Amino acid sequence: MLDAWRPQVAAVESRMQVGLPGAGSLTAEEHARLQAFAREYIQMGRGSVAISVPVGTENQAAASQIATETQRALFAYGVDYSKMGSVGYQAAGPYAPVTLSFTRYEARSVECVPWSQIDPRAGAGNSPHARLGCTSAANLAAMVADPGDLLADRTPDGGDAGRTQLGIEQLRAGELAKASGSVKGGE
Repeated sequence: MLDAWRPQVAAVESRMQVGLPGAGSLTAEEHARLQAFAREYIQMGRGSVAISVPVGTENQAAASQIATETQRALFAYGVDYSKMGSVGYQAAGPYAPVTLSFTRYEARSVECVPWSQIDPRAGAGNSPHARLGCTSAANLAAMVADPGDLLADRTPDGGDAGRTQLGIEQLRAGELAKASGSVKGGE
């Protein structure tokens, strides 16, 4: 009964376009947007970043050049090349942008029945209440940093056992300051 209420998680597509008509390189504004896009992908992205390049347009050569520059910029902003894929698409019109996209998840809020609409006598038999767990699920949906984690579709990275061991060795050797348990400053 406790898991009768679960935050609803939906896959959504994050998308952006780069490449002004006829432009052969990214603008400073596009670099700023790319950096924000890369940061969002690193934090919440699933799968790969799809880079869609127009073919059969007047700006096909420029778009190809922008796609290459975009890949380099994404790499510089922290996205691994192995997490990028490029594909051509048939564009309509003489000019078409390079489109970037990836999948991420969003948690949908849980709608709980207000307590004012619930008959308190309904739970008199000590049976589980229909609203049991609803508020917790709503709060979880509002607080989770990456809603995809609610689907358990990501594996832990394993951590760094060597770094952990170094901390243990430094503590045993007396090289780390011990916590006093008191708080200083910020009265």
